Amino acid sequence: MLVLRKINYQKTFRNMEIFRRNASNHPLSIETSCDDTGNAIMKGNQILSDKIHTQLESNSFGGIIPPVAADIHRKNIERVIKESFEEAAISINDLDAIAVTNRPGLGMSLRIGLRYAKHLSRKFQKPLIPIHHMEAHALTARIENEINFPFLCLLISGGHSLLTFVNNVDDFKLLGDSIDDAPGEAFDKIARFLKLRNLKEFENKSGGKSIEDAAKKCIKPSDCYDFPFMLSRYRDCQFSFAGLKNKAKRHIIKQTNTLDLDIDQVIPDYEDFCANFQGAVARHICNRTQRAMEYCEKKQMFKSNDNKTLVISGGVAFLIKNADIKTDISMKWIEGEEFRIEEIEKVLHNHEVPVANCSKRYFDSHEKLTMPFSDYVKYWRTSLPPGDFYLKDFHLKQEFPDYDFYNVPKFFASDWLNEYLIDNNKDDYRFIYIGKRNTWTPFHSDVFGSFSWSANLFGHKRWLILPPGEEEKLKDTFGTLPFSITQEELTEKNVRHFNVVQGPDDILFIPSKWFHQVYNLDDVVSINHNWFNGCNINFIIDNLLRHYHDVEIEISDCKDMENFDEHCQVVLKASFGMNLQDFVDILKHIAEKRIESIVKSKQCEIFNDFYFGLNITRFDLKVIEKSLSMLISNESVIKHSNIIAIVNE
Repeated sequence: MLVLRKINYQKTFRNMEIFRRNASNHPLSIETSCDDTGNAIMKGNQILSDKIHTQLESNSFGGIIPPVAADIHRKNIERVIKESFEEAAISINDLDAIAVTNRPGLGMSLRIGLRYAKHLSRKFQKPLIPIHHMEAHALTARIENEINFPFLCLLISGGHSLLTFVNNVDDFKLLGDSIDDAPGEAFDKIARFLKLRNLKEFENKSGGKSIEDAAKKCIKPSDCYDFPFMLSRYRDCQFSFAGLKNKAKRHIIKQTNTLDLDIDQVIPDYEDFCANFQGAVARHICNRTQRAMEYCEKKQMFKSNDNKTLVISGGVAFLIKNADIKTDISMKWIEGEEFRIEEIEKVLHNHEVPVANCSKRYFDSHEKLTMPFSDYVKYWRTSLPPGDFYLKDFHLKQEFPDYDFYNVPKFFASDWLNEYLIDNNKDDYRFIYIGKRNTWTPFHSDVFGSFSWSANLFGHKRWLILPPGEEEKLKDTFGTLPFSITQEELTEKNVRHFNVVQGPDDILFIPSKWFHQVYNLDDVVSINHNWFNGCNINFIIDNLLRHYHDVEIEISDCKDMENFDEHCQVVLKASFGMNLQDFVDILKHIAEKRIESIVKSKQCEIFNDFYFGLNITRFDLKVIEKSLSMLISNESVIKHSNIIAIVNE
């Protein structure tokens, strides 16, 4: 049974929150809980200066050595604070208070910051506010984002792992923490044991950064290094990284002995090892976080009208990185800061490609046209044709199946929609986008109410993303949504939204029913998939039945005509992109494949790379059974005897 525990706290956090939100107050904040000497000066919610000294010097030791870290803090704290005052253009006399981290962290490092803060407090007669390091991690996200209480927070740092439910600035309920090692500690120790610092590219990097960068170089992790699924039988939200660390050491020792390596040599497939180790850590963190989310739902800890928010914070948060989907082919597309479009032209030549003209509106989208790819290349190089042409929704993977230019991330491998379409040689929802700077995609939500993922191979995009329901605030008097939006408009109308800049190698997941608009900040190349599976099938059913109902109303004046229901299906497919027959065919196909895999005791394959085990197979079948029952209980569906017959079959 999962047990909640109250975190010890001081009332200083409530005072600090009230203090910070007073627009006239100037606090100085000092942070030395680990290896970075940091400080900031604020005015209300505005950050006037933010200075940090990163201890790159200590990386030569393969991790953080507490006495060394404390000595570097001592040498740099006065200089860093002085630089902060210079940037903020104020003096220490202008301060209203001094805040300093006093726990938890490395004792020797904490004492440096605490002593210096006390010195300034006494000398200049300023109030001193002690700050809990991990609670501060949970709350700092509220400085630049509108995050309302309560929210769930995952805190992962060099020395701590916590899952906490934050009710208020001084009300934290601890759902789980680490029972042994912290993730940052595990990364540092394994990087040291792996001897990555003996390689020139890692000699001045921290252990975590070294493992991350090494993992990025692995195109596709092999099965050579298996790691246990930690705490899988424990019904709580605790973390444990000691088992992963010990398993990693055994892998390294075995490989070193097998290859008869010298004591200072690095195993030759260290990239593969790092990718598997980092993946195991990320999997464990995600699993425990999912348990916490399910617990909060079960216990109704969020109020019914709350926007449910998960905040991820802490020094190790950046280590849960997106997967790199590039292959040897697509890596040739990019040379430094340049996209080499001629590499694709070698394959496509004059092949017709779909292009949107971003300067011309066509109903709720842009004007569409087709052109030979060679002509688009000329536009790309010269931008001479009128209009802003954006090559998008191009089925490059489908039309050139042997051109293996990307890998589907394993997180998105369960894809009923594209699995069915690929197996049946139908147009799928796997696209490549190639667009010049300032091309864009209008305000919309994804087809069918599906999930989508977008991976940038090159360039940067800006996304304006709205949680479900927020789009209602943008409708005009006729109930029509806008064609395009701006951040200023969203702010003015108090629309909750996220402004996300997606860079190269970043993969962005968009949940069902989240409206969004996308701008290309640079020349951009990206891969995009729309898909659904057992996790969002209810959204698809709801959307399908709602559109079906709308069609029945729209052509109700023809209700007495022969085969009215069949005509509704034709209109539904034209307007929605899928009708009842199509949807049932998808579920039937997936169910038959899953049943066959159980009967023949073989794993189900998708995208030529991934195989589903028995647990996923059973989950899919259970969800399909429930979905079909939901579908045939609808009064509009009951009229279709052919649909009922397929379901009963």
